[in-house]
Amino acid sequence: MQYAATTPPSYGYEAIAKLIIATRGVDVNAQDRFGETPLLCAVRWGNEAIAKLLIATRNVDVDARDKDGWTPLLHGASEGHEAVVKLLIETGTVDVNVKNNNGWGHEAVVELLVQTGAVDVAVRDKGGWTPLLYAANAGHESVVKLLIETGGHEAVVELLVQTGTVDVAVRDKGGWTPLLYAANAGYESVVKLLINTGTADVDVRDQFNQTPLLCAASGGHETIVKLLIATGNVDVDVKGENGWTPLLCAVFNRDDSMVELLLATGNVDVDSTSEDGYTPISLALELGLSSIARRLEAARPHSPIG
Repeated sequence: MQYAATTPPSYGYEAIAKLIIATRGVDVNAQDRFGETPLLCAVRWGNEAIAKLLIATRNVDVDARDKDGWTPLLHGASEGHEAVVKLLIETGTVDVNVKNNNGWGHEAVVELLVQTGAVDVAVRDKGGWTPLLYAANAGHESVVKLLIETGGHEAVVELLVQTGTVDVAVRDKGGWTPLLYAANAGYESVVKLLINTGTADVDVRDQFNQTPLLCAASGGHETIVKLLIATGNVDVDVKGENGWTPLLCAVFNRDDSMVELLLATGNVDVDSTSEDGYTPISLALELGLSSIARRLEAARPHSPIG
């Protein structure tokens, strides 16, 4: 039965599946060596026809888990199979808040889940991650937008600051927020979206004192650095792990334009020393970046390098 469920509809296995299901005593919830039931296989492979047949028996377990703890809904969401996800939701018995959620990157599926009115869009997995964190980390702007605009769910409203939207400042166990993840990954549109909510902390710090700006500067994401600086609410000279500042990171990356951008704020200390003994100027000289070293020296109230 599992083989039929994983075969494309064009192969004609639907008729065979019907015969198997009609056989007296057949177990529609039988598991293979991976713990997968026929429904799990059908959903994972997007086989809507066979999924319909199985659900129609009224004996199928729509929340059956495989050996990795994945349910049909999780597989359907993860693979982006909107049609089969809709079938599962329409049973009225599927657990839409199942927590092993890796499938938040598909807007249509997320929208279907949200529209049930029963799904908790602020649900956390064991690592403290919410759908919004997953979406921001993966750069799915449309999903982030959908989750931010979602309101009207009691469980969510309790977590909000009377905004009627998802908590965009939610943190995982490492202190990372959606904005930190998006800035670190270089997802400009997601960063812009989060900043525009007006509720995201643009200078939020994780357990190592890393901020969105520090992450963006370290990753060479100049446009994101500009967006964050434009808020007027970020520390452009913040010291992260080992005392490294955005400017020091820019020098290390040999990123001339980032260096210029940070210097233009007038709020960076070119003599700031890291825990490993580097200043932006000393690092530039060590790396043989004479032009950057001269530019940094010019920003000091001292005589130029001889």
